[in-house]
Amino acid sequence: MEILSTENSLGEDEICARAALSDELSGKTAVYLDMKYWILLREAASGNPRGEHDATLLALVREKVASGVVFCPIGEATRLELLKQSDPGSRLATVKIIGDLSLGVALDDPLQLIETEICFSLFQHLGVPFPSPHRSAWIRFTVLDSNGLEDEARTKLNERTARVADQLNDMNAASSCEHNTYQKVFSTELGGLADLCGGKVMSIAVELARLRGLQVQGGNEEQLEKLRNVGRHFLSLVLERDFDSMPTLHIMASLHASIRWHKNRKLKPNDLFDFDHAAAAIAYCDIFLTEKPLCSMVKQRHLALDERYHCRVIADPSEAIECLRCLQ
Repeated sequence: MEILSTENSLGEDEICARAALSDELSGKTAVYLDMKYWILLREAASGNPRGEHDATLLALVREKVASGVVFCPIGEATRLELLKQSDPGSRLATVKIIGDLSLGVALDDPLQLIETEICFSLFQHLGVPFPSPHRSAWIRFTVLDSNGLEDEARTKLNERTARVADQLNDMNAASSCEHNTYQKVFSTELGGLADLCGGKVMSIAVELARLRGLQVQGGNEEQLEKLRNVGRHFLSLVLERDFDSMPTLHIMASLHASIRWHKNRKLKPNDLFDFDHAAAAIAYCDIFLTEKPLCSMVKQRHLALDERYHCRVIADPSEAIECLRCLQ
């Protein structure tokens, strides 16, 4: 049983339900916690705080949630990292604190967020009304599964994540001599994302044509590849000129480019979860509580993701307390 359950494509009823949820959350501050902070609050709730500020932070977050000032949504990376926890008692305690502070609200999974952002951008360029991604990013979850993965499944997940990290490191090493500026690395990342998602653009465009009553005929592989190339070109142009309409792709590209730019820094398996946390939090939330290395990365001058997306990124629990105390 999964923590989050959502369809791959949104129908009209689902879009309306998400818009209603967005209205319900309007006026509340979205505070996204990565797994480090969920664990800190879990331990404080159990009476065993790890740091001197953790108990104060927990009390303050609870107060702000109870008074309707904030909510603490979770993301897909939260779900996966929760399932990885091997100790049943700790996992159950984490589930409880998430249930207490999230209001049962989550951000959609990254692939669906990317699809929604592509739809919004494409429809905008075509002059077709479509809800802002910020109106459809939020979903309700009603099931929090306290059962983790079996040892074999957990091992497979860890192995798969490590394999992906190794593959990306090999690709980065092979192309390291081609890039002498961050902007070149960033452009390469954008091109790779455009290649991956170009087919999705054309699928959406075809569906839009059908909804408008146009006949869309299937073609041979050569014709389909030409259509995919059009989709890639559209994405490349948008990502180069209008980052803000596709924040998930832009943030992902920025973080991966930052790793590649620092040639002595290798991507670690947990970085993949961290980047998912960052993309969800920075694009759609107001405050992001995370670890110091990720906080430093997103604030680098050539990224400045916190400033671009108006999300305060905090690593120090004492700073988090100061920030939350100012919220009314």
